[in-house]
Amino acid sequence: MKIRIILTAFLMMVAFLGQAQVSPGDTTEYIIKLGNGNEYVGVIVQDDGREMLIQTKSLGKIYVSKTDVVSITKNDKSHAVVVDGEVWDNSTFSTRYFLTTNGLPIKKGENYYMIHLFGPEFHVAVSNSVNVGIMTTWIGAPFLFTVKKSFATKRPDINLALGSLNGNLSFFNEFKGLFSLNFLSITKGNRENNITLSGGYVHWHNGMKADLYQTNVKANGFLGSVAGSWRISKSASFIFDSMIGYLYSKRNSYEEEYTYDANWNVVNVNRFKVEKNTERAFYMFMPGIRVMETKNRAFQFYLNYTNVEDVQFGFPMVSWLRTF
Repeated sequence: MKIRIILTAFLMMVAFLGQAQVSPGDTTEYIIKLGNGNEYVGVIVQDDGREMLIQTKSLGKIYVSKTDVVSITKNDKSHAVVVDGEVWDNSTFSTRYFLTTNGLPIKKGENYYMIHLFGPEFHVAVSNSVNVGIMTTWIGAPFLFTVKKSFATKRPDINLALGSLNGNLSFFNEFKGLFSLNFLSITKGNRENNITLSGGYVHWHNGMKADLYQTNVKANGFLGSVAGSWRISKSASFIFDSMIGYLYSKRNSYEEEYTYDANWNVVNVNRFKVEKNTERAFYMFMPGIRVMETKNRAFQFYLNYTNVEDVQFGFPMVSWLRTF
């Protein structure tokens, strides 16, 4: 019986010490989680085996009983930020900007939705590197499905992502046609400060057959983006997003030309095909601010400046982000 008690005590001690290797006087910053749900972030000044003296930024020096400690982990500042003593670890919203996304992965179960003035979108993390979602407007058209797969590299500050966006105009066009955008993103940095380069190929056709009543439209082209996020205060970040594109489109339809006699009676109908090809370049710049109300709620305001073949216009936009 004594051997069993000694062995059990030894195993419990090994398990506890295995949480983190902490040495008194160490200047490393730790996250100490307690059984009651509280978290403290700071430097462990003293550890006598029963209590720890922690130098925190928000509360100063505090004593914590080791029997209340659930875990002790190093505070990886590249992946977490502390706001008023609360750890905002791996913010879900840091994986995207206003319109585009980046290569940073989100954890399984970190789901979020974004409400724009023009419509909602929902995203679900089905694994630690894959998230899927839907995007639409308040009238339900277009309706788009999204998927993104993130890839880690040998460098912790470099992440890649492959993504696809597919859908159509739904009931506005009898669910015909296809919009498809496939892209690659490369992100340098961490969740608080990063920059992303993205490029992709877009294809669109309206699914119509060219005749007297319908026009067949096809468009193809390339899209690119430069985006970034930089934390400027404990709860606010400067966000920059952009979109640069070059599209080639083809429109096919049929028209009729009538020949009349002296009494304006139709004597001949000439039906001919009309094809119109266009090339169009555009760019969008979107600078703005994201304010984290809590680690699960954010509000963002940005300006959208757009130029399409020297036709320029701009307007302000707001959106809200929430986890679920």
